Amino acid sequence: MSQSSSRSSRARAFGARQLAIALLLAAGCTADIMPPGASAMDSPLAGADAGTPPAGSAGGRTGGSTGAAGTTAGANAMPSVSPSGPRAGATADDDASSSGCPLGQSLCAGACVSTWSDDLHCGACDSPCAAPLHCREGLCLCAAGFDDCGGACVEITRDPMHCGACGNACAAGEVCVGGSCGCGAGQLLCTDGCVAVLTDRANCGACGTACDAGDICERGLCIIDCPDDLDACSDVCVDFADDPAHCGRCDNACGAEQMCMRGRCRCNDEVGTACGAECVDIATNPAHCGGCGDACAATETCAEGMCVAGPAPPPDAGT
Repeated sequence: MSQSSSRSSRARAFGARQLAIALLLAAGCTADIMPPGASAMDSPLAGADAGTPPAGSAGGRTGGSTGAAGTTAGANAMPSVSPSGPRAGATADDDASSSGCPLGQSLCAGACVSTWSDDLHCGACDSPCAAPLHCREGLCLCAAGFDDCGGACVEITRDPMHCGACGNACAAGEVCVGGSCGCGAGQLLCTDGCVAVLTDRANCGACGTACDAGDICERGLCIIDCPDDLDACSDVCVDFADDPAHCGRCDNACGAEQMCMRGRCRCNDEVGTACGAECVDIATNPAHCGGCGDACAATETCAEGMCVAGPAPPPDAGT
């Protein structure tokens, strides 16, 4: 082998060693560069093997700039990287990947969570939302349908203290319906606020209509206050079970020949049947033949509760 070929081989070996040294330095493995007990002359950096171009010579361009120190600072030298800490230029996606969490999640307290929606880690790890707030898009906000009024989540469509808007309170007795203040069902807005005009004695049936002393307001009407076993009809207390003027209900009067029994008008005569205010014999009465209102034709008579042809027999027939 010629002397020039030998020098070329040694130059290539020298360049390869420099590249290996730079890689070891980048990984922090300085112990692998100089074995224990070796002298500085034994270091690969010394370039002491035969044929290695001396420091500062023209052949030193393979390792970089001139001079002994230039052998590690040349164009082939690798950048220094710290073994610990984030890589230069690392992104959030790189961090999520390194934590083992799916894209869009972060490792918080040993668990992969979305800091955009997690109530315990809202916006960042260990940033909990105080009740009743919830995490929405990384911010602690009220749940859907609620508004934050002074730190409290309220429904402004039905809250009487914040009706339609925070701080908009309804008047006493009013309710909030659909974000507007008003009176509830069966109530009217009177001078004293919302009142139940169906039962209010001072506003019975309408605002300002007061009942007399001793009366009560029932279904919007002023009536006398009766004992539990009686009912009020106008200004009197009656028993619907046996009152002939109010039989079963107010103003339902029985006929002159009738009596009120258990809330129904009945005839005094046991054979009579009450048809309206009359007591009739449905067995012979042609207007109520067999039942109230079942009338016979003009040419018929009623016999034993049935309409038959022909006029009624005279009272002495058959004698």
